[in-house]
Amino acid sequence: MGTEDEDLRGLIIGRRTPYAGTPIPSNRDFMIKKLLLKADRIGALGDIYELVLDDEASLLAVFAERMAALAVRNRDQEDLQVGLLAAAIACEKSRDFRDVVHPISLLWRSAELIGLDPVLEFQAAERRLPFKSNFLSGYPKRPVEMRNIQVMRYIESADADGFLYKKIEPRRSQKW
Repeated sequence: MGTEDEDLRGLIIGRRTPYAGTPIPSNRDFMIKKLLLKADRIGALGDIYELVLDDEASLLAVFAERMAALAVRNRDQEDLQVGLLAAAIACEKSRDFRDVVHPISLLWRSAELIGLDPVLEFQAAERRLPFKSNFLSGYPKRPVEMRNIQVMRYIESADADGFLYKKIEPRRSQKW
């Protein structure tokens, strides 16, 4: 992909600036989205996949979570799809998928909220990938109660900018 490799390194690897807590959308969201969509368009998602390591997988999971919220705000199928691509790459490339799998449930819920069929959206995203994603193909087969965002410790919320998903912190037990 040439300069796109450098773009990816600059967006994901080179910058260690805060991302997860920044307002949605951010310039970084737009840059990552643009890069992933361009890679998809020119058939280079495989190149992105090869460049992503565990640390970058975590960042792509954050991006996917942010795209899930943005898809609802904008009622935008493209935000949903690029979020699914990022989530699938993150799950496949992370050392421990449990650290990065949570956006899958958020993206499912976002599809529901904007009136899209989540099964069809997950299938469409998987067809765009240069690898088989067990996370995208397997998620629709989970029991309904296991697809609930609360299972991943999230709730629907909003801030001044609009809809978002908020992480529910576990209750801490008192020490006696």
